[in-house]
Amino acid sequence: FELIDTAGLRKTRDEVERQGLDLAQELFEQADLILLLVDKLRGPSAYELELLNKFGPEKLLGVANKCDLAKESPGLEHSWPSFNFAPEYLPLQKALNWFDISAKFKQGILELGDAIHHKILHNLKTQIDKASNSSSTNPTENDETSWNLAPNLRQAQVLGLAQQELQEILQDATNQVPYDLLG
Repeated sequence: FELIDTAGLRKTRDEVERQGLDLAQELFEQADLILLLVDKLRGPSAYELELLNKFGPEKLLGVANKCDLAKESPGLEHSWPSFNFAPEYLPLQKALNWFDISAKFKQGILELGDAIHHKILHNLKTQIDKASNSSSTNPTENDETSWNLAPNLRQAQVLGLAQQELQEILQDATNQVPYDLLG
């Protein structure tokens, strides 16, 4: 994994900070997964909601920090519906998986790590499944081994090709193809 911490999403008049925000937008386009980190006490900003709207739950995981403080605040100990989302964002907000964490007390970090791992593998599998419509050299749908071994799409495709070749050799050996031809 390559983890990039971008500038926070907000309006600014500072030229350097604006360039950082522009770079963040470029990185969002290239990213396999975006962690939308928001303060549990304040909820998502307008820019964060735009990001949610633009990329949706397929590419985003919601991370609500300061869950320890929210538990101390009446009415916020539950989930995000306690915030007033604009109606157009409610379906996306509900579809997005939110993970409560406390960076200060390291609560929810392991669960978030598991969710990141699962989401990356799921997205990778989806990409390869789309690519497999035009090629049969990818891992089979039921094979989870290559997904856990491959750190990127190219390597997963190579593992899928190797798996297919091995299956063909096994089939040929079962059909008693001479060993010199198997080589």
